[in-house]
Order: sequence, then structure tokens, then C-alpha cells
Amino acid sequence: MNPDLHIDHLLDEYTTGTITRDWLQKQAPSLNEQELEKEIQLHRAAQSFLERAPIIAQVGILHEQFLNENNSIHADRKLIWMGRLKWIGMAASLLLAVGIYFWQSGNTMNADQLYAEVYQPYQAPVFRSQEKAADLTALYKKGAYQELVTVYEATKPVDNSSHFYAGLSYMEMKNWTAATLSFERILDNAASPAFRDEAQFYGALAYLKAGATDKALELFRAIKQDPQHLYFEKVQADQLEELEALLRKK
Repeated sequence: MNPDLHIDHLLDEYTTGTITRDWLQKQAPSLNEQELEKEIQLHRAAQSFLERAPIIAQVGILHEQFLNENNSIHADRKLIWMGRLKWIGMAASLLLAVGIYFWQSGNTMNADQLYAEVYQPYQAPVFRSQEKAADLTALYKKGAYQELVTVYEATKPVDNSSHFYAGLSYMEMKNWTAATLSFERILDNAASPAFRDEAQFYGALAYLKAGATDKALELFRAIKQDPQHLYFEKVQADQLEELEALLRKK
């Protein structure tokens, strides 16, 4: 099998939500985390170009039709001039639309692009042989996300660790709303600071995917206002501006 075709197929499945990032990483063991992220971004860029390709093709068709009309040896001079005006007007309108489209897409990220830029996989702690990991932590480390949320929903644990690993598992399963609820339980628990920084960061990402841009912006701002925050360096000022731009577009 052509390895390039194999990775392209996997990336197609990942970007459509068919497989998780963890599964994608396991299927491409030759790529480290940074290399895999680069491949994902290149794949998304290629998909974006293909989405825009029909507009570019239309410009080419207009140009070819314009040349064909004006190369006819039987064409009347007046008709040629009128034809030129018609095609120039149509081409100008289409090129203006293309220009606006590329300017907007080049200057404002969408939620998926912003998520991909900010997202960072969570590294669960490694337990020594004499230590015993909590059940949900162990399930998360194995990638057993469905099993984890089944246990979580059946037992209804109240500790922040359980809420956090459940939230991450919901994210892996693309259940963004359920993920936000799990992270909110941590943020609402004033009695314990455990996993609070993590819940703000991944909660913001889950809100972004759930379409609640205002809530995502609120959490990202809280992170950026705290230099001691675990994820302070991950959130940049220009990303906050992109979020504000997304809110203005709604």
C-alpha cells in the first residue's frame, strides 16, 4: 500500500470526526506529535483549497469564453466591443467575490482552525509499578473512552479527576456539549482546586467546538489574565482577537 495514500485516508477520517486523534497517532507510529500536527494542518489546508477550487475554475471558464468570442473572424466589431464589456463586467464581479472570499478566509479563522491551533493533547501521568491508577484514569490512558463515560455516567462520581477524564473522553468522542458540562462541574467546585486550570483550557476548547464562542472567549481570557496559569503560554493575544472576530460574525 502506498504510505501517502494510507495517511491521507486516515487524515480524511480524522478531519470528518470518524476516528479519534489517539487512534490516528496509533495508526501512524512513524510520526511524532509535532509531525502529526503538521500533517493535519497541511491536510486541512488542502481541503480548504479544494473547497475554493470551483470559484477559481469559474474565473478560468470566463476567461476562455471571452477569448473564444473575440477570436471569431466573423464577429462584428460592435458586437466584439459589447462582448468585451459583458465579459469584463462578469469577470470583474467574480474576481471581486473571489478576492473578498480569500481576504475574509485569510484574515479570520473559523472555530475549527482556531481549535486546531490552540489544542494540545493531554498527557496523563505515568504511574510507577507500585502505584495504582484510579479506574477512570487507567481507562483514559488505554483510550477506552466509551467504556470510561459509561462508567462515569453509571456511577456519577463527584471528584474533579473523574469529571476531567470524562470531559476529555467526551471530547475524543466529539460530544462537545457533554464535555463542557463535565469541565463546568470542576469549575463550579470551589472546595477543590484540582484540575481547575486544565478544566478552563479544555473547557474553552470544548465550548469553541460546541459553538458557544462567548463562553470559550471568557475562559481563554481568564487564562491569559493569570501568568501562573498552566496554559498561560498556550493562549495568545491574536487568538483572543480571532475569537472576538468570530463573535462579531454571529
